[in-house]
Amino acid sequence: QAHIDALKSAQALLEQRCGPLPKDSWRAVDAYVKALPVGPNVEIELGECMTPRLTEHDCWALRCDYKLKVEMSIERPKVVTKHEANFYLVGERVVRHKDG
Repeated sequence: QAHIDALKSAQALLEQRCGPLPKDSWRAVDAYVKALPVGPNVEIELGECMTPRLTEHDCWALRCDYKLKVEMSIERPKVVTKHEANFYLVGERVVRHKDG
């Protein structure tokens, strides 16, 4: 019982520092990626995101996939590439990301 109580206490401290489970993490990540500085002919489209996981170091972490759509010229269709990234949130705010 003491071990379970210690785990619950650690979890409560972590949630106090990081905030509760983000309820609208997809919207937060979508707004974050749309605000990233990309070229004038580049569009980012967010795809699916996993459920956020509470981690000791990064607070809330979630993995999302996204597409980069690059318009090369008016005559040619957009070039679309698929990517994945980890996004890190504190509360409902994305604080950083890491591609890969």
